[in-house]
Amino acid sequence: MEQLKSLPIIDISGLWSDDVSKWNKVAKEIDEVSRGIGFFYIVGHQIPSERFEKMMEISRFFFGLPMEKKLEVDMTKNQFHRGYGGFQLEQLNPLSPHDEKETLEFGMKMSPDNPLYLHKLYGPNPRPSAFDQATIDLIDEHYLDMKNIICMLLRAIASALNLDREYFARHYDYPLAAMRLMHYTANLDLPNTGEIVLGGGEHTDYGILTILQQDDVGGLQVKTMSDEWIDVPFVKDSYVVNIGDMLQRWTNDIYRSTAHRVLRPPKGVHRYSIPFFGEPHTDTIVECIPSCCSDSSPPKYKPISAGDYLQSRFLDTYEYKKQKY
Repeated sequence: MEQLKSLPIIDISGLWSDDVSKWNKVAKEIDEVSRGIGFFYIVGHQIPSERFEKMMEISRFFFGLPMEKKLEVDMTKNQFHRGYGGFQLEQLNPLSPHDEKETLEFGMKMSPDNPLYLHKLYGPNPRPSAFDQATIDLIDEHYLDMKNIICMLLRAIASALNLDREYFARHYDYPLAAMRLMHYTANLDLPNTGEIVLGGGEHTDYGILTILQQDDVGGLQVKTMSDEWIDVPFVKDSYVVNIGDMLQRWTNDIYRSTAHRVLRPPKGVHRYSIPFFGEPHTDTIVECIPSCCSDSSPPKYKPISAGDYLQSRFLDTYEYKKQKY
């Protein structure tokens, strides 16, 4: 087997085309890489270059605020798992130290008269006092744009799996999807042991698909099928997409939710990224797709709702969640 050196780049502009051959070409490319490394870059996604920089500006601005300003929206005091998460709050790998990053998490904007409002993980978004209305509006707009890309990708995946195009996308009217601003830096002075120091421990993502915007600092690494770590460098105006655990369960391991990690940047260097974790509606039942199992390959996982699965994973990685449940 030839060793993978880098991730493929897929131009998904065909998903916005009326030309069926272009659409099918994109679906085939996504399907092939999802059965292998489960990670790829996308371009042709319809998001302008200016948006990339504006979202990074918001991230740099927020994480540069005094701690008391960031703690106005403290995640540990928010039952909906939204808001600011400080350094070492999350532990993605239970065998590694807590993660050297801070985060600001948003969900889908929802009206208080929506029946789902205040239900489980649905609720109001954090609003730091330092953010003006234009910033809040842009965050909400970007969330919806990312949700739209998730749905376009899932329509392609459904088609590749011989399903109705809306098989997955129909669960995204009010998803649990979360958009997270992230900041990695050498926050603690650790002894130089010669070992690799991680900002985010080895893990897989919990949801269906993740879309990641990253800066040019680097640090993201993906574990290949031969257990080698490869770098995922910055590619201008691209997003990095990866398969999550729920989609691996849905496809009975045909698609791979691949382990990845983030190296901690050197002292004095700051890394920013903005992942969009594409979890579906809380009541979505994740169970084996009929076309992905047979008598010789029965379902490997019991059906579970997306909300219950997500909560179980949060309990594994967040100490403050363990203290509440």
